[in-house]
Amino acid sequence: MERQRETTAVTGDKFLGITVLEGMSRWDFFNLYGATFFVGILIIIPAIIQPAFLKEVIGIPRNMAGSINSGLQNMSQIATLLFIGYIGALSDKFGRVILAFIGFFICGFAYLIFGFTVPISSFLGMSPIAFTYFARFMVAVGFIMTFPQFSTLAADYTLPRDRGKAMSYNGFMLGMAGIFVFNVIAQIPKKLGIMSLFYICVITALIGATWLKATLRDRLPEKTIKKRNFKELFRAVSKSFALKIGYVGYLVSRADTMIIGTFLMVWAVESAKQYSLTPLQATALGGTALGVQMMVAVSCNPVLGYLIDRFGRIPMIILGLALSTVGFVILGSAGNPFSKLVWLAVALIGASQASVTISSNALCADAAPKPLLGTVMGGKNTMAPIGTIIFLQLGGLLFDTLGPMSAFFMKALVNFLTFVWVVTVRKKVVMGEEFT
Repeated sequence: MERQRETTAVTGDKFLGITVLEGMSRWDFFNLYGATFFVGILIIIPAIIQPAFLKEVIGIPRNMAGSINSGLQNMSQIATLLFIGYIGALSDKFGRVILAFIGFFICGFAYLIFGFTVPISSFLGMSPIAFTYFARFMVAVGFIMTFPQFSTLAADYTLPRDRGKAMSYNGFMLGMAGIFVFNVIAQIPKKLGIMSLFYICVITALIGATWLKATLRDRLPEKTIKKRNFKELFRAVSKSFALKIGYVGYLVSRADTMIIGTFLMVWAVESAKQYSLTPLQATALGGTALGVQMMVAVSCNPVLGYLIDRFGRIPMIILGLALSTVGFVILGSAGNPFSKLVWLAVALIGASQASVTISSNALCADAAPKPLLGTVMGGKNTMAPIGTIIFLQLGGLLFDTLGPMSAFFMKALVNFLTFVWVVTVRKKVVMGEEFT
């Protein structure tokens, strides 16, 4: 593959504040964020599909609903831990677009076999639950081949001064996809049944692959990045309280969305009969609550960006952890998955998750030694699947043994203890490690 020469030449055009480089146009960014929207649908839709599918089609026991749903969600985290580094290296060698293109097709195929779990597992002589785990893992492989490439393309397409804005728009489009999933797609099974969602996933994957291949192009840098020694990363983090706070904050907060996305939907579906609802009606109502969480998180981003620069990264991490603690306490005390209190709780958690995530990203970028910036940010990203696996599995066990409330109170306690730790160690941050 012929690599384009890196250039600082610009066209004079801008796309939402991003300087357009020579040889590119505004349409390149429009097409990039359109592709991000399609993959966002594929990433978020399992929260809608899984609880009703497992209950109505697979017929899992009620006392295993929490652990099985959380286990399936953790397939994404396991796939990330196993393959994310290798796929990043492949993208440097072969390009971002071809990997994302293949990833869309893997997603579409995986969702198709996911929907036909019962006949396929019967034909193969497998347990339907075991095959469901396999299909969900394949969906996750498609995710990590696709979505990370769009952040990398955003970096390839921009000058360093514009990369923060470019990547934030990827996050915004992911949030818009979540709003669309929870407020529009979640309503479809009431009329067309749960299998309609699997067909929607296949169609979305095909549209995304076609859009990607027809409109996006690689802009690989001429210079390759040397591998970094992980001993140097460990040494840097061990000496920096700013990096420790950023890593721990990211580990704890990134699990919040998965916790409420998984257990709120499972709680709603399992409680449906008690409120004279069908599982599909409960799925729609639960999806609306999750849509509220996503809308709050998306709408908070511009304001939080200003506040983080104005008041500092660590104060906003502290504020975010406080909000999430209160949100999970309210969620655990609601008693009814369809209560308006749930909307308040998920709104607080949505604002918190956005605050801690953006602040942790900025804090780690500020405190990282310049030669290790990429390695430090890569290590931070690894915290997300580790935290999610730990808290999602623990929450699933508590959900099944002590009830739905216990999973939410567990996360409230974890966030509160992290809040206390950050408040305690923040004075140990060396001046200059964060912007205040």
